[in-house]
Amino acid sequence: KTGAYTASDGEHDYQLNICGALDPESSHCSSGGSHGACQSKNGGGQPYGMGFPSTNLTALDGTLTLEYVGGDICHDEFKRSTQISFVCGDLEQPVFVSEEDDCTYNFNFPTKLACHNDDA
Repeated sequence: KTGAYTASDGEHDYQLNICGALDPESSHCSSGGSHGACQSKNGGGQPYGMGFPSTNLTALDGTLTLEYVGGDICHDEFKRSTQISFVCGDLEQPVFVSEEDDCTYNFNFPTKLACHNDDA
């Protein structure tokens, strides 16, 4: 896919790029750096980088997961991070799941590529 994926939690908009940085020309994330994910309030507001991109997939409880770390400061203590879990499905679009107290943002990404042959 060319360009960023988008998701929302009703209050915030998120832009995510898989395995690469967001394009500063087309992204609302102008917080500096080459973040792989970004958060902003619906309708505008200060954007926040949610971690730098990685291409290292890890298996967490049998689910392939991509993690971006080193984002903008949150709650004066934590650096924002993003965890994208690839799950079996055909949406092909990230879905916001939760924000943890330590400013880790969790997304599921339903994709046919995560399905076992007997699931598809």
